[in-house]
Parts: sequence; C-alpha cells; structure tokens
Amino acid sequence: MEPLLLALGITLLPIYSFKSGTVQYAHIVLALFILIRFSHQQTKFTRPEIFLIFLTILSLIVEGFATATGASISSLLEPAYLAFNTLVVISLSRVPLQDRAFRWAVIGGLAASTFIAAVSVWYFGASFTLVQSGFERSTGLFNNPNQQGYFAICVASMAGLLYLRDALSRNLCLLLWALASALVMLSVSRASSGALLVLLAFGFASTLDKRRLSPMVMIGALTLVAAVWMAYSAGLLDKLQFVERLKDTGGNRYDNLLARGYTIPFHDPLSLLFGVGTERARIGTMFYRIEVHSTWWSFMGKYGLIGFLLYMGTWVIWTRLILKERGLLGFMIVIVPSIVTGLTGNYSRFTPLYLLIGLSLNRSLIPSRPRPEGVPRRPIDLLAGAPPRPAGAMMGPGRSPPRPAP
Repeated sequence: MEPLLLALGITLLPIYSFKSGTVQYAHIVLALFILIRFSHQQTKFTRPEIFLIFLTILSLIVEGFATATGASISSLLEPAYLAFNTLVVISLSRVPLQDRAFRWAVIGGLAASTFIAAVSVWYFGASFTLVQSGFERSTGLFNNPNQQGYFAICVASMAGLLYLRDALSRNLCLLLWALASALVMLSVSRASSGALLVLLAFGFASTLDKRRLSPMVMIGALTLVAAVWMAYSAGLLDKLQFVERLKDTGGNRYDNLLARGYTIPFHDPLSLLFGVGTERARIGTMFYRIEVHSTWWSFMGKYGLIGFLLYMGTWVIWTRLILKERGLLGFMIVIVPSIVTGLTGNYSRFTPLYLLIGLSLNRSLIPSRPRPEGVPRRPIDLLAGAPPRPAGAMMGPGRSPPRPAP
C-alpha cells in the first residue's frame, strides 16, 4: 500500500485541479502515505528536519500573532504548508529504497508525472518558436508556467540524483531530462531556463564519468556549452521562445533584485528577528505589494533573521551531504539548478522541491562507511549529524588517551 500511495502521489503532482495555494489531489495522497509511514515507525529526527520543524513552529507563532492583530486567517495556511512539506522530507528520507517496490514507486512516479505534464502541454497547445502575438507560455495542467518550469527542474535533478546513485538507468535518465527540457522551454521561464543549461551541461557530461567531476566531465560540459553558444551565435536559436525571453532579461522594471523584494526596510528589532508574517510581508508593510520573489529571502520578510537562518541551515546541510557523497558533480546537478531558480522565484511552498530534498537526505542506497579512528570531526560534520567520535580520536599522532583516574 505504501509504495502505491507514494507512486500515485508523485504521479499526480503536475495536476492542479484547484487554485494555487490550496490542497491538490497529490497532497491528499501523499498525506495518506505520510500517515501510514508514521503509524508504524519510530522517528529520530536529523538536524535538517529539526531546523524545518522549528521553522514550522516559528511560522505558527508569527502567523498566529499576525492573525490576532488583524491579518487574514488565511495566513495560517503558511505553517500548514511548512508542516506538510516538512513531513514529506521526513517520510521520503526514511523510505527503504533498497526495497525494489519503494525504489520503483519513486522512479515510476517521476516517469509518470513527467509524461502527464508533457502530454497535457501538447494537448492544450504549445509552441517552441515565437508567435505573432509575442510569447506564448504553456501551462498544461499547472496553474502557471513558472510552476511547470520548476517542476521540470526538480524532476531532472531527482533523475540525476538517482542516476548518480545507480538506481536509474542512463537511458531512462536521458529520457526524463529530454522531457524536462521540453517542459522548461515551453514554459518560457527565464530562471528555469538558466537552471536547465547548468543541469544539462553537467548532466550529459556525467554520462561520461559519473563518479566525480573529472577532466573528462569538465571537457564534456564545456563542449556542450560551446556548442550551444556557437548555435546561438549563428542565429540557429533565434526563433526559440525561451532564448528570446532570456535575451529580453532586463527589459522591464521587474527584472532586478530590488523590484523582487530584496530591499527589506525593517522598522524595528522584532521585525528583523521574527518577521511580520506572510500577509503583511506581501501587501505593503515592507515590500510595497510585491511578494518576495526568492525561495530563501522570502523567509526573511515572513519570519525574520531567525526563520531565514533556520531555512538556510537546511540547505547548508543538504549541500554538504551532496558534496560529501558526489562532490562538485552532484552539487551542480542536484542543488545548483534549484539555487538558480530560487534566486528570482519563490518556490518555498512547492512540494517537488521538498521531495528532492527528502530524496537527497535518504541514505538507504549509500553503503555506510565507518569513520576511521583518529580522524577528527569537523564543525560541519556536527551540523550534518555525523556519527560520534570513537574514544581518543582527538589525540594527535603519537599521543595516548588520558589514563583513567585511580
């Protein structure tokens, strides 16, 4: 039952039957999966999960205070989103992917959801090239084209992660990347287009050597970038919508970080530390009726410096784990695309992002390697929840552990 619910929940992600910010069918199915997982499993939380839990509690306190002092009661949806996505991370990070049923639930769900998104875009009509009326951005079954673009980036990153972990075949990974690329290009999302270029450059190069960022991988990535640049310089890409929109960057007053909410004039120390809640951060207290278009910086307005640091702490540990596992190659494929899109788009409530984080934190496919005695732990290891040091491990060469007291 659990693998089936997980597969169905992932499959339904591109189907938006209700307006954005409300519960979709995928959320209901994933909630059932989470309920069953927690009903028979004792959970010891990791540090990234603890950060998200504290962020959810802070969100509930701040939004509750904002509601009590005049904000709309809909503000309380924000801690509900955070709580749900935190449970998604906790649940998926503990799925036993060495079990074939769960592994194929994730892979099958990703493949089915990408196929549904691609078919819906084709059915409702889309164009890769410019039309007379200007840009024609497809949405398929999503509510807006930016959702479609970032969904494709998350799918491509998850496919890349599974490929690097030897859980996904190269051919299926390439197929998912091809479909994701089409979805991004048809969405005409500039942030997703930039993220796609990074992902594909290192993704395709990883098919040459997926163990590390070797000279062969670098040569492959640079060759792909050079080929794209030569095609662009020759005018072969001029009629593609996403290329023209990238060229148009900076052409209007919203194409800079200041207009996207990065200037936050805090009026008092409490607002700086705890924020002012979702509604007041959005409608005029600080951002002049513009929602902060940043996955991370949005938490600065909503929940202040404390909320921002809690959320960033999760990303820091996630980054550290991927770097430790797969080095710079894994970092460029799994995390950098979300960083690129997150700079100018607020995807802090987007469930596929938390599926990507949960899948990254899942260590069931990674053989455990005990830390050798005598190797000291670094401060970053403490953040990532590394195993405790053996007794005497801090002793330097030629030094013995202290003798027990008589």
